[in-house]
Amino acid sequence: MEEMGDVEEAVPASAPVTADPVEQFPHPWTGVSSDSYKLFMRAMKLCHKFRRKIRKPQDMFASANISAAMQLIEEAAVVEKQTCDLDVECRETIGETNDKKTPNQHLFNVAEAYRQSTLLQLYQTFPELIVRRHELDESQAKDAQALWDNWITPIALNLVSILKLLPTDSGSKMTQPLLCVSASTGLRRKHLEVKATTPKDIPFSQDASLEDCDMINYLDFAGLHDELPEESEPEQDPDANAGIMAARQFLHDRLEMLKTVLPPKPVVVAQALTKAIWQAYDTEQCEKYATHWIDVMDSRNLKSNWG
Repeated sequence: MEEMGDVEEAVPASAPVTADPVEQFPHPWTGVSSDSYKLFMRAMKLCHKFRRKIRKPQDMFASANISAAMQLIEEAAVVEKQTCDLDVECRETIGETNDKKTPNQHLFNVAEAYRQSTLLQLYQTFPELIVRRHELDESQAKDAQALWDNWITPIALNLVSILKLLPTDSGSKMTQPLLCVSASTGLRRKHLEVKATTPKDIPFSQDASLEDCDMINYLDFAGLHDELPEESEPEQDPDANAGIMAARQFLHDRLEMLKTVLPPKPVVVAQALTKAIWQAYDTEQCEKYATHWIDVMDSRNLKSNWG
């Protein structure tokens, strides 16, 4: 398989998937549906092309780039619909794997993992797709944290749950580094509100005069502030990031194990990439969720052939 996010596709992204969603003979790399794998690869190509189009501010608003970006969004919408419509659970025509370590269920899980990964990558890169599918209003569409909390992160956590069902000695292990990296891109810690320091917490200078005070400090100075009702502050959930951090730990541990059963070099790159992605997320200076993992991968030159 080629580099994640920089693959060549043999057919246009808008090409329809085949009528039969499952294959007669399952394959450990694609699961029971090569369509789920193909859709994932199409999505990755679209995401990579889109990030390159909008990466440079000076080029972002060029008319040609705007037109190209809009075309990519429409192609992504087609892939998203095909992915949502894809049924990987049909079991009637599936042959046996004849591999005790790789039962059919593993391959159903692989196919579903690709399907979830496709949606995860599309929704990160093209949040407009979330807005369209769920008919969000303008204020909801602009709330990046809500988009992540309500749609993107849950898909990543679901993908991690699927990976937990795939042991490292399964014939599907060749797919797991890629799926681990994909899941890692959706594990962004929530931006918790930091309690602002109130004027009450700031000692009033003994040298200040009443003329130098703002109203709150004036009331403090006059001894009246304590009599005002305090505004209630939203309580922060101490476990708000617990699930995300547990999922990160699982992916870290899984990649460590995969180094012992797969050629280690690509897995080492996958580890470095997941670490770089999380570091970039955790050091964001704003709540706009502007950091995209593809930009991190390109800036660090953390590309690899998987498998």
